Amino acid sequence: MSRQSLALLLLASLLAGPALACPARNPAGDEKTVRALETQWIGSHDRATLDRILADDFRHPVFTGDVLSKRQHIDWAVAHPASRWQAVSAQETDIRPAPPK
Repeated sequence: MSRQSLALLLLASLLAGPALACPARNPAGDEKTVRALETQWIGSHDRATLDRILADDFRHPVFTGDVLSKRQHIDWAVAHPASRWQAVSAQETDIRPAPPK
């Protein structure tokens, strides 16, 4: 086998690998998962749960115009469990599919 053929075979296997490893998307299942995580986030007052749920680059804009980092949000939520978004519900969240790449 020539180097060029080997390189093309390697490239094809690298490109096909991720596509073959990804299961088909299930929009209804994705929405259910997002709503479950949103419900956990809204109801969580403990550092470990929030740290697990929120992405490292999480940003939370608040009414003052400030934007809290993940760490700032967790610190606030743990310090203020009684007032934590009492009227908020995951059902109010508008969940849309990601745009095609």
